[in-house]
Amino acid sequence: LHHVSRRDCISAVRKLADFQAAGAGEDLVCRFAPILFGAEPKAFTSLLLRPQLSNVDPLSVLPAVYAPQASPLHRAEAMRYLEHAMRHRPELSGLAAAGGGELAPSSFRLDMSLASCVGVDGMGSGSDCHGWASGTAILNALTVLYAVECVSSGAETSATTAKSEAGKDAAAEQQAPAFEDAKGTLLRFLDQQEKNPLLDPRFALRVCRERGLVEAMVLLYGLMGMHEEAVEVALQRGDVALAKHSACKPHDSEKRLRQKLWLRIVENQAVTGDVQKITSLIRESQELTVRDVLPYMSDSMTIDAFQAEICACLDNYENQIVTLRQEMDDHRRALQAFKEDLKQAEEKCIVIAPDQSCEICGAEAVRERFFAFACSHCCHEACLRALILP
Repeated sequence: LHHVSRRDCISAVRKLADFQAAGAGEDLVCRFAPILFGAEPKAFTSLLLRPQLSNVDPLSVLPAVYAPQASPLHRAEAMRYLEHAMRHRPELSGLAAAGGGELAPSSFRLDMSLASCVGVDGMGSGSDCHGWASGTAILNALTVLYAVECVSSGAETSATTAKSEAGKDAAAEQQAPAFEDAKGTLLRFLDQQEKNPLLDPRFALRVCRERGLVEAMVLLYGLMGMHEEAVEVALQRGDVALAKHSACKPHDSEKRLRQKLWLRIVENQAVTGDVQKITSLIRESQELTVRDVLPYMSDSMTIDAFQAEICACLDNYENQIVTLRQEMDDHRRALQAFKEDLKQAEEKCIVIAPDQSCEICGAEAVRERFFAFACSHCCHEACLRALILP
């Protein structure tokens, strides 16, 4: 308190680091976290990563370190701490919840910018419940920070590109990889959380949509099983490669859905009138034929480029016809053999002796109604009924 009151935050951080016993100083860390992180983000984050402070609740520190509009240094240190919390706190990363473990109670105070689809009780208002006093807040915070980092890097790249037109190409080349790295970090993070029960994909989707992160939006749509929306978003942004990647996401058992997605891409590309693109899509999809794409072709488009595909389709139809004919011939022969067996069965006769006895009761079979079998055994009808019926 003495160092903080004198605004000597670095000395306050060093003083907190002097606590050697585990659990000592945790209350002070949580109490002064907003001030210390704001003044000395790097030193305070290093303090939080010390083993002596491993019991500090990340959700209690989260309001202090979560500052997406702060400086790049503050954002980087916040991401460093939250990534550390995800690795060392399974109950917050979703691993404990996936394994049947219970989430530890937290004193985290709700930040409305991190809450999505949650009510005043911290539980989901829809079918999916993501409690704010859980690792969902950590995931939401990381999602926002990664997204802001992408936008910040992209803005710097755009500004540098504008300057490069005046002769600063080297600076533009240095800034471009920063945006790609930030975008790759966000995509890897979201992809790793695919089966995380604490992930709130709707919140992440809203964050990415507000910032125009198309690839992240397509990935999240795919995680939610909304493959048609994923393909549509990719095509609206003109990213055909991303749309094709999304069209391959549905399981092999969902063949009709995969075909529908590829046809949507064909419809989008047919507007350009480029026949080569259409034929390339047919080969890549492995779900479409020329017959499927012809309704999307304009009347003025020539089909010379489809000659190989049309010939292959006709050959395929011819093979199918030959196979069907063979099956019909097999069925015809089987039917003829069945008719001959039935005729032989109708003409077949069994000769029994006059004193043939019933195999069940031992009396003469001819005394009453009986059944004679092909093996020459005979049984009275009444004996069979008594034997079979309860």
